[in-house]
Amino acid sequence: MRRKRPLCVHCVRAEGVTDDHGVPLSWYPLSSAPDHARVKAPACRACNARLKMLEEEVLVPLILSIDPRDGRVAGIAERIRRSTDVAHARDEKDARARAAKRARLEAQIFVPESDVGAFPGAEREGRSAEALPLRGAAIEAIAEKVARVVLYAAYRQYVPLDRRVQAHIVRHGEEMARIAVMIRGGETFDVPPGISVAVRRAADDPATVLAVVDLWGRFRVFASILPPDVVLAAASP
Repeated sequence: MRRKRPLCVHCVRAEGVTDDHGVPLSWYPLSSAPDHARVKAPACRACNARLKMLEEEVLVPLILSIDPRDGRVAGIAERIRRSTDVAHARDEKDARARAAKRARLEAQIFVPESDVGAFPGAEREGRSAEALPLRGAAIEAIAEKVARVVLYAAYRQYVPLDRRVQAHIVRHGEEMARIAVMIRGGETFDVPPGISVAVRRAADDPATVLAVVDLWGRFRVFASILPPDVVLAAASP
């Protein structure tokens, strides 16, 4: 008799036939040790494929806005550039895919009104640096994904179907300080260098959970798993 697989942590319906890494392997820098912790949970192929697209959408503008000399991102920007370079293509089909990816990225480039999110070294005379847009919805989706994975990794627990996961970008230092107090005493994962994830369950309700994700100091996002009748208001910008 075939042993039943665990359910996917995301849809909680299909079998988890693949491993979803809370922090994608493509986000690990060269400075990450081979035995560095890999926080993972079971996922179905459909959810893993959907989330992989979001992971790349978030990774590219974030990494290209960080100085490549920063050891926390060593080698990641180069991997991104290689993935759009037809010279590194394995075959004709791969070359077309790389060219299409490069064209999509180039079509999104814009000149921001400030240097926030600018590409290091991309300044031009008389112009601001070039930048790529980053959707808040994509960041929040990644925060929800990480919350589901670390909840399983830390406690072997799924998000109950009657619970909602809310994610919010942390915009204020005061807000971060308040969240830090709330999450103190939970499980913390530092994977890989530059990224940390913390998760804590409520003492009186293990299905009420708060998770905080810090991405290279560029974004702090928190995700809450709350009872259906509780809504956590997002901070004002």
